[in-house]
Amino acid sequence: MRQTTEKEKIEKGRKTEERFFALFKEMSPDDVSGWPRWLKGIRRAKPYEDHAGIDAFAMTHGPPKEIPIQIKSSSNYMHVYREKHRHSRAVVVILNGNETNSTMLRAKIFALLTRKRKEMLGE
Repeated sequence: MRQTTEKEKIEKGRKTEERFFALFKEMSPDDVSGWPRWLKGIRRAKPYEDHAGIDAFAMTHGPPKEIPIQIKSSSNYMHVYREKHRHSRAVVVILNGNETNSTMLRAKIFALLTRKRKEMLGE
């Protein structure tokens, strides 16, 4: 079995991140009926945030103002991330290639973010 090159891993990660952002881009700005009331939007991480292991942020009506998000294509990559960033407070979203229903994927992401928000608030 052929080993995946570093370049291929980076490209797969980039495509997974683009898929994540496309889930929210395809929604009309007025169509937030399925969004949790506390969620204002999703933004890409800035380069220095990305360097620290964060891919995106869920912006909220606060508190907390933002919830850090790390996007992974598999649970294997999630475990690698967790080992490398043991103290990260980011919620890890796994988007594998088998999941194609955008509504269901957004619901999964919203559930993860809601759980993380409650954790951050000490609920």
